[in-house]
Amino acid sequence: MTSTMTPEATDASAFDREAAALLSADSPHLPRVLDVVALGEHRELLLEPLDGPNLDELLARRRRLTEAEAVTVVIGVVRAVAALHAAGFAGAVVDAVRFDSAARPVLVGTSTLVEIVAAGRTAADDDWRAVAELAVRLGLLARGRSGGPAHTGLGLAFATLTASETTHTLDQLEEALFELAEPAPVRLMAAAEPPPPPPTLAPGSRAGTRPSGRPRKAHRKPSGSALVEAFDAGPSALLAEPIGRLRERVAVAAGLLSGRGRLLVVGGLVAAVLVVAAVVLMPDEGRQAAHPSTPASGRAVSSPARASGSASPTADADAAVLRGDDPVGAATVLLDRRDACLAASDERRAACLAPLADGEASDLATPARPLAALTPSLLERTGDSALVALTPKQGTDMAPASALLMRTEAGWRLRQLYEN
Repeated sequence: MTSTMTPEATDASAFDREAAALLSADSPHLPRVLDVVALGEHRELLLEPLDGPNLDELLARRRRLTEAEAVTVVIGVVRAVAALHAAGFAGAVVDAVRFDSAARPVLVGTSTLVEIVAAGRTAADDDWRAVAELAVRLGLLARGRSGGPAHTGLGLAFATLTASETTHTLDQLEEALFELAEPAPVRLMAAAEPPPPPPTLAPGSRAGTRPSGRPRKAHRKPSGSALVEAFDAGPSALLAEPIGRLRERVAVAAGLLSGRGRLLVVGGLVAAVLVVAAVVLMPDEGRQAAHPSTPASGRAVSSPARASGSASPTADADAAVLRGDDPVGAATVLLDRRDACLAASDERRAACLAPLADGEASDLATPARPLAALTPSLLERTGDSALVALTPKQGTDMAPASALLMRTEAGWRLRQLYEN
C-alpha cells in the first residue's frame, strides 16, 4: 500500500512535537501514524494515505459546500483540535484539511504545533478563533451582519469556548453546529463533472444495471456500510445531499431551475444542464421490458399472486432480481409489492409488508401513497446498501421520493422510504 510521508522537518524539535502530538492525540480526524522512520539525522513520519482532495482544491472545484457538508467539516476540525489540546498541543493550521476516499475530513496542518505549557493558553484560544474563521469561510458564520438564531448561537458558542475550554463548552459548540444543520457526507466530485455513460443493454438485460467495474466509495471500516452509518445518524444526515441533487434534477426537467439551487453549475452550463436532463428523462423501455405487467402509463399492475409470492414465472423472475446485484431493478419489484400491500386492511398490511422489509414493516407504510409509478435511479451504492431516487415522469404532478435498500441473505429488502 502506498503511504504518504511528510517532508523531513527542518526543526528537530518541531518534528518531535508533531510526532508526539499525533501519537498521543486520539481522533479519527487527525492523520494516523503508521511508523516513524529514523535514519541518522533523516526522520520522517509515515502517515495513513489520504486519497481525497484537500479543502482548498474542493472549494476551487465546487465553489461552495452545502450547509450540512460545512457542518461535517467544521465538526471534524473541532474534534481534531480538541484532541490536540487534550494532548497538550496547539497551533495547528485548522483550514489545512484533506479528505480520505470516504469523505472523512482530516486535519493535516500539524507541522506548526507548539506545546501549550510553553506557549501559554493563548495558543489554544487562537486555535478556536481560527476554527471560527473557518466557519465564516464555509458560510456557517457571517462576519459584520446578523444571521438567524442558530447562527447567533454558534457565534456565542465560539466566544464561550475561547473564554473557557471545557467538556461542557465543547459540547455546546457541537450542539450549536447541529442546530444549523445535521451533518451530511461531503460530496467530493464537482457538480459539473458528467456522470459515466449508461451501459449498452444487451438483449435480455435489465434496465438500470450498472457496469461491474463502476467505482464505489470505500467503506469507512471493512465490515461497515457508509450509507447505514449515515442512516443510523438520522434520515436527514443520509439524504441531505442526494435529495438536493434529486430536487435539482426534477427542477431541470420541469424548466424550473432557479438561483436558489444548492449547487452552482460551472464550466459549460448548457452542456451540464443537458447531461442532468438526460439523466432525468432517461426512457423506461428497459423497465417495461423487464416487467411485462407494466402498462404504457408506467404504473405497475400488482396482483394478489405477486404480493403473496406464489409460484409463477413472474414471481420466479422477480425472486431472481431480488437475489441479484441490481438495486434499481430490486426497487421496482419491491415497490410493486409494497403498493399492493397498501390496499390491504390494517391487520393484514403489516404481515404483507414484512417479507419486503429490512427492519420494521410498519415503516414501509409511509408515505401512504403508491410509489411504483415513479422512475427509480441509483443515487448512492456502498456495499450491500443502496439509495434509490424515485423521480416522477415528466408532465405528472407526483412528488419525488427516495428508497433505502439493503441486501440481506434473502436478497434486497426495503429499509426505509422517504418523502423528498
